[in-house]
Amino acid sequence: MYQASDNPSGSGDGSHGLAGIGTRCAYFKLDQINIEGLAQCLADPDVRIRQDYEFEVVGYPFIKRIKITGGFLNNADANFHPGLNSILGAKGAGKSLLIEFLRFALNQPPSNDEIRNDYLSKLEHRLENYGSVEVTVVDETGKDLAITRTWDPSDDNPYSTGGTKDPAELFPVLFLSQNEIIKIAENESEQIAFIDNFFDFRSFQQQITTLENELAELDRVLAECFAAFASQRVIELRIEGFKKEIITLDAALKNPVFDQFSKLEIKDNALRVQQRFLDDLIQKLGVDQLDYGQIELPALPEQCEDDPALKRVADLSTRAKSGLLDKLEDATRALKATKQQIETEYAKWLPEFQAAKKTYNEAVQKEGGDYKNLAQKRAKIVKQIEAEQQRLVPVKQKSDQIKPVGIKRDEAISSLKKAYEAYSKERQERCAKLEHESNGRLMVRISESTNVDEFRNRLSSLKKGSYVRDTEIELICTKTNPGAFVRAIVRHGIFEKPESLEELAKSVGIEKQRMFTLSEFLKNEYPVEKLLALEHKALPKDRPEIKYKVADNTFEPLNRLSVGQKCTAMLILALSNGTFPIVIDQPEDSLDIRTIWEDMCSKVRKGKERRQFVFTTHNSSLAVASDTDKFTILEAGATSGRVIFSGSMDHAPVKDEVITYLEGGPDTYKIKFGKYRIDHIN
Repeated sequence: MYQASDNPSGSGDGSHGLAGIGTRCAYFKLDQINIEGLAQCLADPDVRIRQDYEFEVVGYPFIKRIKITGGFLNNADANFHPGLNSILGAKGAGKSLLIEFLRFALNQPPSNDEIRNDYLSKLEHRLENYGSVEVTVVDETGKDLAITRTWDPSDDNPYSTGGTKDPAELFPVLFLSQNEIIKIAENESEQIAFIDNFFDFRSFQQQITTLENELAELDRVLAECFAAFASQRVIELRIEGFKKEIITLDAALKNPVFDQFSKLEIKDNALRVQQRFLDDLIQKLGVDQLDYGQIELPALPEQCEDDPALKRVADLSTRAKSGLLDKLEDATRALKATKQQIETEYAKWLPEFQAAKKTYNEAVQKEGGDYKNLAQKRAKIVKQIEAEQQRLVPVKQKSDQIKPVGIKRDEAISSLKKAYEAYSKERQERCAKLEHESNGRLMVRISESTNVDEFRNRLSSLKKGSYVRDTEIELICTKTNPGAFVRAIVRHGIFEKPESLEELAKSVGIEKQRMFTLSEFLKNEYPVEKLLALEHKALPKDRPEIKYKVADNTFEPLNRLSVGQKCTAMLILALSNGTFPIVIDQPEDSLDIRTIWEDMCSKVRKGKERRQFVFTTHNSSLAVASDTDKFTILEAGATSGRVIFSGSMDHAPVKDEVITYLEGGPDTYKIKFGKYRIDHIN
């Protein structure tokens, strides 16, 4: 139905007047105002006619235009409608290229390797070096944004529009190249990524990425601490050996002069250790000063650089940095003053030591012979001890960080687990929404895999070449957890505590020697940080469970479905509610006609006033029955393609081209129509 005003005068007496014109109306969707357009509206009023109280203007993002320079579609220029767009043309006309060029400009390549290789091949051979794609998009606020990207792999395919770093974040689109939906349906990780396309999970993803990066850095630091611990142990053993030699030499050199000198020698070394400690502090503080001094203050946006509030905040930041540098400078001066006091204290005492040393050297000269040789040997060992002690200081400082770094790492792992749990819970809630929107056609669940699954996969990969049996790996993975396993390996390999491995072998039920074999293999084959990563890389990941309704109350998982049913299930998801554009190359592939109407056309007809759809298609149900708002007709010769017509079916020649490409022409359609005898069907 449609309604119009009968021009009430407003007097209440039933009379008519000019002022009443337009007081009631209906909205007709037309590409051009003409008789054919009105006929199209009346032929399909459900999508073409709205009463004034039904009509609503909704803002949502859409692709407005694409222009190509260079390659097969050189100078092709196409505008898109915010609703449903169908791209038509003969085989080889460039329909798929148009989709791939859109993907390229908006930086949203396929994730599947096979599809991505085809996508890159099309860019290389059909856009060619230095060919460019300019895409104009409209965001949800109605603002236009032009994005231009050039195919130049040597320069990372640069953007020429300033400030457009990642259009994929700025303007997400659900792209599906030809046959891509089949690849997604066959792979669980692809399905998870596909589901994530429908919702903004960036906050979870960024948090998880940040924690994973933090853990990678903590693994690296902890591995350095472990290496320092091993070095510390070697140095301490060496010092201990030297000290034993000193004890032996001291016994041989024993006399009153030597006893006095050896006591003062210990004090001299201790005083110089204190000086080196202050030198180390001053040096490290100097590095901090340099680092903090190089941190740049955040610049104010040009549009707001005169804003009083922002200028006040910027002044506070400037003063904060300046104050920090002043405090560091004050601390440096205080350390240098302290060092000066220590040096003064040492200088006051030094003559006493030098006098004792002189007396001792004279005694050594007087004794001569073996005594002199022993004294020289002792002096050499004392220098070696001092050198080793100097090496030990930074190594021990690093080694002492094992516990605090380990605590920080445990906290990060705990935070990562919580982030995954929150992410999984949010996914589950969103999948319930997807299931609801499928109108009973799908069951969509997200379940976590267990630690066993991820742990088994990763440990099985690491143990290759160790001759450890798969059954033994299975026992480890099912009877312990990644954290306990990694810690036992570390305690054995780093801290030489075999009892930790013995306890682990006993708890999982494998021979002690087999556990030692695995531990030694992992320690020798992989850096420590890779073994540490096993603890948090083996966290359980979500697994999708998508089932498709094949009969009344009967749902089957994707792995039991035909290719067509798999594609139908994934396309039902793809066409679920949302606002970002959907661009699909031949969505009808592998689908039967009834499925196209029930699961695609009906959704597109309802959704195209709140979301943009761009399809390449050969299917008249999808293009015509869904009421395409704009057809883009391509044709091509041997070396180039071009856009020849653009518009709706409201006018020629677009209508004629649609009949040609989707029905084979008017003659064949008339024959089919006559045979269908639809006018005789109740």
